[in-house]
Amino acid sequence: MPKNNFELLADEKKEALLTAAIALFSDKPYADISLEDITAGLNLPSASFYRYFKDKEDLLLTALNFQTTYDELSEDFIRNPRDVEAERPLRDKKLVYHIRSLPEETLRKLYFGRYKDTTKSVFHKELLKLKYEGALREDIDPDLIAYMYATTMYNLQLYFREIGLSSFEDVELCSKMIKTFYHSFFRHGIIKTEEKKEGTAKADKKQGGLEI
Repeated sequence: MPKNNFELLADEKKEALLTAAIALFSDKPYADISLEDITAGLNLPSASFYRYFKDKEDLLLTALNFQTTYDELSEDFIRNPRDVEAERPLRDKKLVYHIRSLPEETLRKLYFGRYKDTTKSVFHKELLKLKYEGALREDIDPDLIAYMYATTMYNLQLYFREIGLSSFEDVELCSKMIKTFYHSFFRHGIIKTEEKKEGTAKADKKQGGLEI
């Protein structure tokens, strides 16, 4: 987390520094970025940098949490995940590519930090909505599944490394694989089939008739 001196900065200053950091981390692989690159990119002397951030990793995680938006996690993400790859500007595609090459410990901190908490909250709301619409299987625990949704991205990134999807040209393929994974594996694993939903509806209707 950034130091208190950074938190005390005006919002405009914080945004300017983190926007510059995103540009820097989009331009070069994480391992290749030196302190000199950072101070030049942020237009800060090294002493000021260390007053605001613990180290390069701290800057990266702070910048990514600032840059990440959750618009793509709409209220209907589980049933209809968006293919956001076509909407990404080139800079963001480069950033996604460089994120995949982060040290494993840094990657874990990214996906199990604020990213997890925010996405888990978004997914949990949608799962509760699906539950009370009668769309979820009865044995599904929304809190557990929301946690799985929010933390699976970490394992997917490790999987992409393991199978060798490591070039910039693979960014779009990985994005499509992520969408397919969430859409097919999760969706069809937790959502009732149409036949089951139809049967449940008929049973509810019959039960309602008897009660009347």
